[in-house]
Amino acid sequence: MLVLLQDQHTGIFHIASTDWMNRVELALTVLKHFPEANYQLEVISTESLQQPAARPLRGGLLKQKFSNLYPEFLFSNVDDFVRGKTT
Repeated sequence: MLVLLQDQHTGIFHIASTDWMNRVELALTVLKHFPEANYQLEVISTESLQQPAARPLRGGLLKQKFSNLYPEFLFSNVDDFVRGKTT
């Protein structure tokens, strides 16, 4: 976001990591870095939520707009982010 602000870009930009995972996989990936965490992860289906609006089973962010402006920018993955590494 800092580089976008410095370069005075406006509009909507999606910024995302190199990983693709669902919410359960994301939670498990983050939690493996906290072995002392006490949690109970209950996996439920999207259908069981009975949401009034239709939701895609696969969703994500497309970062092409940002990547086209800054092709040299390297995105990190979830493991690196949780460990505190930057690229």
